Amino acid sequence: MTKKYHYIFLCLLFCPILGCSYGSFKADVQMVRGTILLDDEPVSDADVVFHPQDEKGETAGGHTDKQGNFVLTSLYGNIGRGALLGEYHVTVSKLESIAVPLKGGEVEWDAKELLPPIYQDVKKTPLSAIIHKGKNNIKLELQRK
Repeated sequence: MTKKYHYIFLCLLFCPILGCSYGSFKADVQMVRGTILLDDEPVSDADVVFHPQDEKGETAGGHTDKQGNFVLTSLYGNIGRGALLGEYHVTVSKLESIAVPLKGGEVEWDAKELLPPIYQDVKKTPLSAIIHKGKNNIKLELQRK
């Protein structure tokens, strides 16, 4: 994924921070690390988002390295490493930048999703996780089928 799309993703993910108060900071942020595999192979340069299953939770997100490993960062009033205690639906996206030639030799950039679409839909994703007190290590196994 190009830096352009990575920055766009991070902006969309973190923009709600602007409207939130730091007064809502909660101390129950737990360390969360994990690995994403697709058909038993590491998924590099993917964005992972943990969506809370209840109204009290807060979204957390991360980005995978070359080995498919990620560390979550909490959003909103809980900026920092980890996620709040609770149950989450998990979405994963990996975009590839595509150059689209235009008239006059100019190029427009577009993005193509490389993972099955079910993993980007928070209402359909089969991925879920429970964050417990202490350190959490989450393994997310995706399938092409």
